[in-house]
Amino acid sequence: MLTMESADETYSRREWFTVPLEPGAGHITGPYVDFLCTDEYTLTFTVPVTARGRIVGVAGVDIFVESIEDLLLDKLREIDPRATLINGVGRVVVSADP
Repeated sequence: MLTMESADETYSRREWFTVPLEPGAGHITGPYVDFLCTDEYTLTFTVPVTARGRIVGVAGVDIFVESIEDLLLDKLREIDPRATLINGVGRVVVSADP
């Protein structure tokens, strides 16, 4: 059985797991290529899970960047034909400008 203590060894270096534990807030990791599962450009959305005021884990979902593009591309084009959504470290997530 995976516990918080044993998960530390498994996930201790994974941004999607560790970052939400620090501030106790949601986090978006990516975009990155998910080489372990799908080989697709992916965003991982995670939030801490609490019980009785204590963080007991992390819940998350992976969403393909292609799906985000489908949702946002037309809106970006309405803003400006060069509009681009970037992440906190400057990686392009979606861009209206090819």
